Amino acid sequence: MTYKAVEVGFKKYPSFPDLKEHYESQGRLFPGLMNRLPNKNRTNYSEILSKYNFDITSTEMEILEATRGRL
Repeated sequence: MTYKAVEVGFKKYPSFPDLKEHYESQGRLFPGLMNRLPNKNRTNYSEILSKYNFDITSTEMEILEATRGRL
């Protein structure tokens, strides 16, 4: 099976090396994606959340989606 992403140049995401494997989370983000979230210990963490209209009750997935993993 060929995937469209591979056809246009996608290689691999290091946390998910096997393109044929099915990866499933158990209620939390995968560790390889956690490092794409702003660090909660940052002094401006609340400002970062406010920028996206979030607060401390926002989920990791909501924050990842809004920031698109940009730090």
